[in-house]
Amino acid sequence: MDCSVLAALSDMALGWASRARSVRQDIVQESTSEAMRRADVEYIKRGVDDFRVDVRMQGQKVTA
Repeated sequence: MDCSVLAALSDMALGWASRARSVRQDIVQESTSEAMRRADVEYIKRGVDDFRVDVRMQGQKVTA
């Protein structure tokens, strides 16, 4: 009977450790994805800002 209790506790501990590892991996993966999305959005923002400057400069040339 003692062996079965020990086995059950061991299974619970291993299950808990496995679940905790899985959660940590999920968090790392989500964080990486979020960082990539933010970098992409920043890149797009800079492109739009550059485009606005170009349009503004063209408008000034037309006005002159």
